[in-house]
Formats: sequence, C-alpha cells, structure tokens
Amino acid sequence: MTEKSNGTNQDENYFAQLKRSLDGTHHHVSHEHLARYLGEFDFRYATCKMSDVERMVVLASQADNRLTAGCRTANWSVCDASSAMRASHKGVTS
Repeated sequence: MTEKSNGTNQDENYFAQLKRSLDGTHHHVSHEHLARYLGEFDFRYATCKMSDVERMVVLASQADNRLTAGCRTANWSVCDASSAMRASHKGVTS
C-alpha cells in the first residue's frame, strides 16, 4: 500500500464515519449549523483514542472560560467543587 492510498483510505474512513454519525445521531443537519456539527464530529474523531479524562481536559482547555448552563461563574474551582458535590449526592465517584 502506498502513502497516497493510505491517505485516501483514511479520508474515506473519516467521511464514512461522518455520514454514519450524522444519519444516526442528528438525522437532520441544517446548513445554518453545519459548521457546528462538523466541529463536534472532528473533535470526537480526533480524540477517539483518548480516555474520557484526557478528552475532558482537552475540552475544558478549549472552553476559554465560557459559561455553561450548569455553572454560571468564571471561577472554575467553584464550578468543580459544586460539580463534585452534585456528583457525590448522586452516588457518582471520580
């Protein structure tokens, strides 16, 4: 197998998985939000061999202090503490 055909196979694999992801998960993709769907898929594809913890570290580093619905403060230590407290009440351990 040549380098060119190996790259072609990787491209075909990527787009085949993208198509299955869109058909299976989202069912409909609007043109308005297409870039978001592609960004989400690209992140999942690029981090598929990472553990969940590693993936969350990467995701948190890319968040740039954006606020979430569950945590309305820019102080991450407060967010982490409140998330840990909620998780402990639900019986979830890290």
